[in-house]
Amino acid sequence: MVRAFARASQFRTDQRTRWSRKGGSPRDCRRVATVLTLRRKSLAIKAVRQNTKTRRISDLLTVAEHYRDLWGRTQNEPEMQRIGRKDPDLIRTPVTSEEEKFLNRVIIHFNTSWLMAREGALLSLEALTRDVQAFFTLPIPSSVWLDTRQNRDPAFARFLDRCLEDGEKNSTINSKSLSENSR
Repeated sequence: MVRAFARASQFRTDQRTRWSRKGGSPRDCRRVATVLTLRRKSLAIKAVRQNTKTRRISDLLTVAEHYRDLWGRTQNEPEMQRIGRKDPDLIRTPVTSEEEKFLNRVIIHFNTSWLMAREGALLSLEALTRDVQAFFTLPIPSSVWLDTRQNRDPAFARFLDRCLEDGEKNSTINSKSLSENSR
């Protein structure tokens, strides 16, 4: 250990001597070292930013692929098209187990999107709120949500319920303003 320290100390002395022989002072040597250290740090920051950007693009592509796979079923399978209807007869034909399984996957997709939006990745909470309000006001998704809500992450459940409450308030306000304008 002592030898290693002595060797390192001798190396620093040799470097300073060599630098001095070339016309530089030890202070100049420290300045160059500082500049090189700052340059190394700036390159590291640039690499982290590039890595973050690449990861974000990769995440976006993954979410888009899952979105396409998920919603492709509603287009390709006639029994799933009922999910998007505003007026299904749930008394005569209740929610099927296949629809419930599908909607559970959709709820997990929304939960994942919510987690990502909270972290500032990919989409904003405002955009997600609009999606939640548009989708979960439909009768079948609303029914499955109410049946499975207690099995979800409580924070996500509060977010989704708040979105639906805000959507109801906005629709009430919009319908009042429409009726006032028609007078």
